[in-house]
Amino acid sequence: MKLLPLDKLGARSKGTSPEVIDFDIILPWVSARDENRLFVKIIHEKDQFIQDVQPMKFEMSQSEDSDYGELWSAEVKIDPDSIDRHPDSHWGDDGRYVYRYYLENPRLQDPIDWIVDPFAREFGVGKLSAITKGYERLYKWKWNDYEKEWKTPPLEELVIYELMINEFGGCIDDAIERLDYLWDLGINCIEVMPVTNVSNIVDWGFLPIGYFGVDERFGKRRDMQRFIDAAHQRGIAVILDVVYGHTSDLFPYSYLYRKLEYHGNPFMGPFAKDYFGQSTDFNREFTRDFFFTVNHHWLDVYHADGFRYDCVPNYWDGAVGKGYASLVYETHQMIKSKMGSSDHWQRFFDG
Repeated sequence: MKLLPLDKLGARSKGTSPEVIDFDIILPWVSARDENRLFVKIIHEKDQFIQDVQPMKFEMSQSEDSDYGELWSAEVKIDPDSIDRHPDSHWGDDGRYVYRYYLENPRLQDPIDWIVDPFAREFGVGKLSAITKGYERLYKWKWNDYEKEWKTPPLEELVIYELMINEFGGCIDDAIERLDYLWDLGINCIEVMPVTNVSNIVDWGFLPIGYFGVDERFGKRRDMQRFIDAAHQRGIAVILDVVYGHTSDLFPYSYLYRKLEYHGNPFMGPFAKDYFGQSTDFNREFTRDFFFTVNHHWLDVYHADGFRYDCVPNYWDGAVGKGYASLVYETHQMIKSKMGSSDHWQRFFDG
């Protein structure tokens, strides 16, 4: 497995020009040659419920990614003077912007709207991806020296407490305040139920539509980083419950290709057993690399200590297959290879 170039995917602001946002999405088989036109629709979150202020729409261009196929891209300048805008619009202000992708094709009766960005790091309400203009991306771990010394407790010594953040504390800040209660109980590891993006809250996070960020119910990247940082300060490891064997039918690699009525799919498909949701297909290199990159992202950016994989039979095809066992092995090998590259990777092994 190999890591996707995440620094070139999703919505990212340019460091030297924070008002310029790059949008890039891999959509294998969706080509401009077939008269497809892809757009990104963007609006400041303060304007999204004001009827007179409509999202800005920008057309994207298609090129080829050498590994995965069609890549769609757009560069958008979020500046109050860059385009004509409604006088009451917050366009150009700092803050969170929500966006979605939108596809047109003359053979379609209606355009395909509300396409989620599978590489988004932030999310809005429902089927909206997000990016924050003026966001300070580098989190400063509060006890940096302590974080360098942090070690995940040995497996046989783990005392695990399973929790859902919103039921445990209501919000991240309340959950952080209650970590002392867990420490007092003798807990040294918490298993956090799914925190990635979903379109509904009633499924407890088990029908994901986004994987590279925290659902808007739990705040932004920094909020989850603060939570894990606070847990580590108390000697508590954080294992994330993750759902890779199936998705919501609104997950873009399910939703878009179904709307296009394609007979095949570059990401989804009946892989092992289809118990729940839309099955992912680990026979596909793109699928395997995608979830390998998701693992790396949560270990690297959020300093998570490990994963509890949901519904393993959904993508278990044996000890030497391409599914669950391979993902676990490749992730472990990746961690070992990272041992000398960054201090925080040392936390997975005793010195």
